[in-house]
Amino acid sequence: MAAITKSAEAYVNELIVWFFERKKSFEANKKLFEEEKAEFNSTMERYFDALSDENGEYVLSVKGRMKNTKVKAIKVKKVCPTRISFDIPKFKSMIDKVSRKRLISKSYKVTNWPGLLQLLKDSGVDFKEFLKYVEVTEDVRTDVLENMISKGELDESVVRECTSITMLPQYYRLSEK
Repeated sequence: MAAITKSAEAYVNELIVWFFERKKSFEANKKLFEEEKAEFNSTMERYFDALSDENGEYVLSVKGRMKNTKVKAIKVKKVCPTRISFDIPKFKSMIDKVSRKRLISKSYKVTNWPGLLQLLKDSGVDFKEFLKYVEVTEDVRTDVLENMISKGELDESVVRECTSITMLPQYYRLSEK
């Protein structure tokens, strides 16, 4: 370990104390912010629908109400995110092979490079043997799915049978108007 001067050591010591204090302050502010955010969301849940317009937005004029800013209005929008999950094996069993190839995308991830390289060196490899070294992820191409439904190439009831919709926690997005 290299020797350092007393002044360098004193500087580093002060830097450590300063950073530790900043870290503690940040953690306290973050905790306070999260508590205030929860209170804000709770209040908004109670009153937002009565205040919002037909687009689910509320615009608040803040001209002259906020210091050190040029913001004239704040737009608040309620966001209700969802997650759509597909039962891909069930979905695949309910559609024809041509549609499967169009709708289901596969991505492969090699999980054992040394084993794969050795296998390829030995050549004459069976595809099923190759797949032992690969992780396959299947996803539904939602843009293709929507297109096929709109063209009548796929019945929407088949899709409904193979999907589940999860409501995620709602939140409010605030932006300048």
